[in-house]
Amino acid sequence: MFILYNDEENKDLIKLGGKQKVDRDDLMELVRNLPIREKAICLVNLITANRPSEMVALKIKDFELENNSVSIYMKKQKSWHEKRLTQESTKAVKDYINRYKLKEDDYFVGRVYKNGRYESVKSFRRSI
Repeated sequence: MFILYNDEENKDLIKLGGKQKVDRDDLMELVRNLPIREKAICLVNLITANRPSEMVALKIKDFELENNSVSIYMKKQKSWHEKRLTQESTKAVKDYINRYKLKEDDYFVGRVYKNGRYESVKSFRRSI
């Protein structure tokens, strides 16, 4: 793989680094300061670690806010999984639902226009 640099003097050129550690408190402070919609989406994604395709497929009816959980269809496994939510993420989702008056069949992520109008769409952009 690195045959060109496979000698002692070029060892620094093939050094691979891991992920940088993220300070949890700093990250959560940033998320808490986000607008309602962005905050809810970020918290759900942080807690559930969903793939982008799973996030855009989530609907409001998939959330059981009384039980602090969300049911997620995992496309690769072709099965449903229930994931637990924190109190903070549950509150953020409730605030988001109330703010945009979301209905059971609305997509969780959807689309919000500059004027604040919510549209229930399953949006997904693929990288080329």
